[in-house]
Amino acid sequence: MKLFVLTFLLLGLPTLYAQHDHIEIGIDPLQRNRLAFAGPAYQLSTLLPVGELLNNLSTSFPGGYFTNELTLIVEGNSLDFPTSAWIVVEMICVLGPPSASFSFWDDGATQPTWSRPTGWTSAQETVPSIVVSKTSTSGHIEGRIFTTDQPGLYEVSFRAIDTTGTFQPSAPYVVRFNAIRPPTLSILMENGQARVSFTPRVNLLYDLQRCTSLTDGPWKTIATEETMTGMGTLLQFTDPQTLPKAFYRLVEFP
Repeated sequence: MKLFVLTFLLLGLPTLYAQHDHIEIGIDPLQRNRLAFAGPAYQLSTLLPVGELLNNLSTSFPGGYFTNELTLIVEGNSLDFPTSAWIVVEMICVLGPPSASFSFWDDGATQPTWSRPTGWTSAQETVPSIVVSKTSTSGHIEGRIFTTDQPGLYEVSFRAIDTTGTFQPSAPYVVRFNAIRPPTLSILMENGQARVSFTPRVNLLYDLQRCTSLTDGPWKTIATEETMTGMGTLLQFTDPQTLPKAFYRLVEFP
């Protein structure tokens, strides 16, 4: 009789499927000598496993964090373009779970460019900043990442600054980052098959992966259970077993 060792790991965001939003900085329509933000103020952050590739733009990111690929732009889409300005976005406040931290990774970074603990404010030390565009006239920068090291809801306040002084700084813009763990994966052996089940979140995507060694891997997506769309109802499927042992993990991504 073969021994099957079945387990579940709570992981997120698989190779090449990461989605991201844009937040624009431009001229405030109510006060045209001031900057303003426009874009989604809520972001979902899922857990990227160590060693998993986020996408083709962030190939150096090592994983292991609750991850969100939010891009800051100055392109004159929703707001008028701030001609002659050079925009920098500063972070001025971080609220969230106790003893947690919020980090920014620049394009190609293999470790956080900067991190701040929850409860931090700009009154405490040097304010971290992000240059928004490649030039003063066009081109936003892809491949940048925001991460947290613990699950929970974070409220992060940003402010846009024009370093030329042509425009006044924006009012604070609060973005809520919701760092979530994937659903619990349940496994039951029945008649030589592993019956795997979980309840997915609505509109999120899932891969079921399997490996034979937690030390050596590699993790491979089961072809029949790839890119499953969450509908909020229980999903069940079976995996016939022919190996001495197998480990499973559920991968969740936006």
